Amino acid sequence: MTYGPPSEPTTPDPRFDPTAQHQQPWAPPQPPAAQPGGSGLAVIALLVGMFGCVVWLLPIYEANLRHYLPFPFAIGGIVLSIMCLSGHRRGTTTAVIGLLLSGLALLLGLVMVSNEFLRFLG
Repeated sequence: MTYGPPSEPTTPDPRFDPTAQHQQPWAPPQPPAAQPGGSGLAVIALLVGMFGCVVWLLPIYEANLRHYLPFPFAIGGIVLSIMCLSGHRRGTTTAVIGLLLSGLALLLGLVMVSNEFLRFLG
């Protein structure tokens, strides 16, 4: 038995080497990182805003309900657009257009209610 240096150079064990890459050759490749959020919320906000702009054209004459129809769609579209615009998500242009259409629907609803109120007074 000799206690001298080994005859062949040894390589460090990768389990104990802090600089070794711990990648297993049999592991499947990792997929790329997912995009932060999709544009689905922005598209929904756009559609709700568009529907809020045209819902008052429906032939509904049930107790002046038609004057108040744009409000739920306008508020829903504004909330969805703001949710989509907060953070780094795709579809910000679509969300801005949805926000503008929802604001227009809110303005149309306010004009219709104020006209009904003025007709009631006079």
